[in-house]
Amino acid sequence: MRVCPDPPDFMLAPADMEAIADRVAAILHARQYPGRDLAAEIETYLAEHQPATVPQIAFGVCARESSVRYVVNTDDRFRRSSTPPGRSPRAKCWQLAVSRNPTQPSARRSGSGA
Repeated sequence: MRVCPDPPDFMLAPADMEAIADRVAAILHARQYPGRDLAAEIETYLAEHQPATVPQIAFGVCARESSVRYVVNTDDRFRRSSTPPGRSPRAKCWQLAVSRNPTQPSARRSGSGA
């Protein structure tokens, strides 16, 4: 006769487990790629492919979904956007917080030479 083990004395809420998983993913990512700037890579990807979901972003920048999720949730450069037409209303899309419009003049000054 097989006996099931007793359940643990404590239980974590799903939100706590997700927060712990995100933190562990960030630590492992920092150890694995110490010189990689994932936020800059995501910013570049979203400049051309917004709005996008976390799995789409992760595939586009070759990173783990948990690492991408941690970055987009903690970095002020990214914000949630409304779901575009034709997508599932449950899709959680992300875009740049400040969209870059190429028709606006650049803030840089051109050099006064040549």
